[in-house]
Amino acid sequence: MTPPAHAASVTVPAGIDAALEAFTQGAATRDTDRVCDALLPEACQFVVTPAGLRVIARDAYVAGLAAGAIGGAPTTRVVDAVHVDGHRAWVRQVRTAGATRLRDAVSLVDIDGTWKIASVCVEIGA
Repeated sequence: MTPPAHAASVTVPAGIDAALEAFTQGAATRDTDRVCDALLPEACQFVVTPAGLRVIARDAYVAGLAAGAIGGAPTTRVVDAVHVDGHRAWVRQVRTAGATRLRDAVSLVDIDGTWKIASVCVEIGA
C-alpha cells in the first residue's frame, strides 16, 4: 500500500489522517468494517456527478461496498487543505481510484479523542 501524500505545506493531524486512510483504503478493499469505523453512524455522502447530486447514507454506502457495486479499486489520495477548529475539522483531498478522480470535502468530528467522518462531499471526475 502506498502511504498517503500531502501537499508540501499541509500537516494532517494523525487522528484525522487515520480516519481518512481507513475510509479510503476500506473502500478500496471493500472492507466494510474499516469503513464503518471511520464514519459516524449518521454519516452520509453527497456525490456530485455530471448527471446530478446523489445523497448516500452510510448504511447504503456500506451495502454498495459489500455487494461489489462500488469501491474495490486501488486508491491513492493527496490532502491539499486541512482546517481544525476544536472538535471539528474539514479536509480537502483528491483520491484517485483507477482512472477515476474524486475530489472530496470531508467534515470530521472528534468524539472522545477519536476523529470520525461526519460527511463527504465528493465530486467525481473533476
